Order: sequence, then C-alpha cells, then structure tokens
Amino acid sequence: MVTLFTGATGFLGSHLLARSLLLGQRSVALVRRAPDIERQRIRLALQATDFPEAAELVDTVRLVQIDLSAARLGLDNSTFLALAAEVEAIWHCAADIEILGKPDRLNRTNVIGTRTMRSLADATGQDSHFIYVSTAFVAGARMEGIVKEDDLDDSLGFLSPYEETKYTAEKETREWAERTGRRLTVFRPSLLLTHRRPIPGGPTNTGATAGTRLSELARIDPSVVTGRPLQGGRAVVRLPGREDALINILQVECAADIMISAAARKSPAHIESFHVVHPRETEVRRLASAMMARCPWLDVRIAPDHRGDSPLERMLIEEGAGILAYTHVRRTYDRSRITAAVRIPDPPAIDDAYLRASLGQDPDEECDTAAIPGGLSASW
Repeated sequence: MVTLFTGATGFLGSHLLARSLLLGQRSVALVRRAPDIERQRIRLALQATDFPEAAELVDTVRLVQIDLSAARLGLDNSTFLALAAEVEAIWHCAADIEILGKPDRLNRTNVIGTRTMRSLADATGQDSHFIYVSTAFVAGARMEGIVKEDDLDDSLGFLSPYEETKYTAEKETREWAERTGRRLTVFRPSLLLTHRRPIPGGPTNTGATAGTRLSELARIDPSVVTGRPLQGGRAVVRLPGREDALINILQVECAADIMISAAARKSPAHIESFHVVHPRETEVRRLASAMMARCPWLDVRIAPDHRGDSPLERMLIEEGAGILAYTHVRRTYDRSRITAAVRIPDPPAIDDAYLRASLGQDPDEECDTAAIPGGLSASW
C-alpha cells in the first residue's frame, strides 16, 4: 500500500514528503507536468527542507501526471482505479495560495480540485485515510476571540477569496466524510515560515517572497520612490491596521512534525480537525520591524484606518494587500485537541532573529542563527 501526495513540490508538501520517505513509506506524488521535469522539482524541494538527505530517495517516489480539475484526474478509468486500489492514505496538500487571486482560478484548484481528490478517495478501500490540508484562515473575518478546532462558520464573511475557497473545500470535505463514513483528518496550519534560504528552483514561501521584494526596494534610491529627499535617513511609511494586531506564525518544520505524528495515530473518531498553530501569537509590529531590517531606509508604522497618502505607501499597500488584511486581526486559535493528540513540546519562540531570517536576512548581518531552531523533528 502507498501514501499519495498532492503538492509535493510545494513548501509544506515537500516537508511532509521528506518525513514520509525517511519513515520508509512507499510514496506516490501526483504532478502536473511531465515526470522527468517534476522529479527534479521534487528533488530540489526536498533538498531545501530540514531533511535534505530525503532527496536521495526521490527516485523511489512514483510520479503520476494528472489534471487536478479534470474528471478522474485526467486518467483513463483503468489507470484511475488501479491507482486507487493501492492507496492507503491521501495527503491533499495542493492549493492555489494567492490570497487575492482571481476567484475562478482559486475555485478551480481549491474547490474543484479537492472534489476530484475525494472522487479518488471514494474508489479506495473503505479503511483509507483522507488527509486534507486546510488553513487556520478559514476563520475568515472573525477579528477577535478564540477559534475552536471544530469552528467552521461563514457568517462574518471572509478577508480574501483564498479563505473562502478553502472554507468551501473544507466544508464539502467534512460533509463528504460524514455522508460516506470515510476517515478524514483536517489540518489547519497558520502562516508557515522557515529560517532556511530557498534554493534556486525550489519552492518559495511568503517570507522569502516578501524578503526578496524588500531587498529589491532597499537597492533603489529612496528619493526616487518617495519623490523627495529623506529626512533623518528614513522614509516613514504608514500601513493600515491595528497597532496591537496579532498573526499566528509557525515554523514549517514544526508543522510537518505535528501533522505526520497526528495522522499516524489510531483514532476512534473518523473525522478530526486540528489547528497546526503556534501557542503564542506574533505581534504584527514585530513583523514591521523585521521588514525594516531588510530595507533599512524604511520606517514602517501601523496606523488605524490609514489609506496611503504617499506614492510609496500606496505602492506597499498594493503590493501587500493580501497580508495587510490581517493587520486588523487579534483572534487566537485553540490547540488543545492537537496537543492532546500528539503530546509534543511547544515549538520554539518566534523571536526577532527568526523573523529577520524568514525574510532572508543574511546571518552574517545581525541575525543570530544560534537562536533559530533547526532540525526540529530530530529533537521532538
């Protein structure tokens, strides 16, 4: 029997696949492009994880080229059924994560693609396990309070089209499991980052992408962007939000450890959902400080109801429109069920050094790498 993955070339999916391979599990990866191209992408993705040695096992992974939004994954019926017959567990990690992406495109991947993966699960043995990677942000426009691990409510709306499609996919998947009696585990990770630099050709992540843009901005003459000489050597930029806003950030290495451990359990419940989140929220103002370390001439401040008066502010608001939706949020996430399920130590603190490293800060330039967790699963 095999463990099947979608999204194996992605940031989280590659960390999950690395652990699966090192545990000796037979793995199949569903891919969009020709297998020879995708195998190299998976190899690079594995090399970028905290277990780069897993890349040596990439040739043991069977690749199947599919169309996620097509009936039977674009496979002929006999191939589809043969694949289903050998599957013991499905990790559905693939998603379009562009926060403010076009709704039709997000729906095609996140909703229709998940329906197609459930059709594969329907063709597997009754004891197979469907593991759906949702997001903590299905909480939508709920700004305060504690979100429970079973909460799934759209009454307050959503902050982005991405959230809405992930909510819809999770809701449909839970209804499917209730209707069919299939075993389902839903994981809701928060914002996942790493202190490791991305490698060329490997997957990127929110922190690395933001860090690259800030680095490019740092190389520009600030007077060109601001339209006037700087006063005091820094350009004050006010971004809309609450000064006390919070966001949950978790190390991707910790997230993968938690998810692999929880999925491997024997549970009497056939439907479970877990928040994969840090026990302590991160203040958005600390993220702003990390941004300033990446672009030293920026003086970023959070200002309630500010809409952007300067060209630089308007540019940054447009660039970061997706993330800025969360600068008004102060909610927290219950994690009592996941901590009871896997009983592992709390992840290391998200300190300032980690935030700077997640944005690509050079360790030789002020970032104390000794304070940054590494190889976490080896010590859990």
